[in-house]
Formats: sequence, C-alpha cells, structure tokens
Amino acid sequence: MPVTGYVNQISQILEPVAKGLGFTVLPKSAVDSFKEPQLLKILKPKKPVIEILYMVKKRNRVLPAQFKVVKSILQNHFNVGLK
Repeated sequence: MPVTGYVNQISQILEPVAKGLGFTVLPKSAVDSFKEPQLLKILKPKKPVIEILYMVKKRNRVLPAQFKVVKSILQNHFNVGLK
C-alpha cells in the first residue's frame, strides 16, 4: 500500500478516517472531541487495553526541582507510586 499522506495533529487524524480512507487507534478523548463522530465506526476491544507508563530519566542525572511537582501530580492522578 503506497503512503500518500502524513498527519501529525491529533485533531486532523480522524478527518480521513471519517471519509473511509483508513483506520487509527486513538484515545477515547480524541474521538469525543471529533466534530462528526457519527461518521466513525468505533470498535470496542474484547479485553481492555492497558498500557504501562514509565517515568524515565538519564542515568546519574539529577532532575530540576519542578519535576518533583510533575511527579507528584502524576502519582496523585494515576494513584500509583513512581520510582
């Protein structure tokens, strides 16, 4: 299948899909914000899709103090402990 285009804006990804030109996998929030959701066919997986999130940094590097705030927000939002 030849590549004929490229879209990097999440708000534009569903335009060609709605026209029947392909498919994509996106978070529900992207579909919810699409202006014409009635043009989409949404398939629901039989099993929930779970993706592990990792917080990474370069070895032996001390992160700036503001990253402690970001880490705390992520821990509270996802209700998990981060190392």
